[in-house]
Amino acid sequence: MIAKTLDLTTQEINLLLPKSQDQIEAIEENKLLSENKITDGEKSVVFDVMQDHDAHIREHMKGKQTKAMRKHIELHYEAKKLAKQNPEFAMLSGNEQGQLATQEQSTPNQAPV
Repeated sequence: MIAKTLDLTTQEINLLLPKSQDQIEAIEENKLLSENKITDGEKSVVFDVMQDHDAHIREHMKGKQTKAMRKHIELHYEAKKLAKQNPEFAMLSGNEQGQLATQEQSTPNQAPV
């Protein structure tokens, strides 16, 4: 990496290349998902259509791969797949996307409603 070649500190790298809002959200979600949780009573893991699914997947892959983490990553992959197959999917809320992704997984030969 160029930053290491230039002997930059982590702080200097973060100033030059700040994390996106999606990366920051995914890092925060990783704290719960790494404990195999989706909520702690105060914070909850959110799945939203407007998220940058690629950025979230990259950050989640860095976390501890618990059952909750793997399922959450799977939702991001399903959202990407469904958005490509059905452009109107991108207009659904995160909750509706999760429901549609779950339906499609349980009935793979049927078209999503």
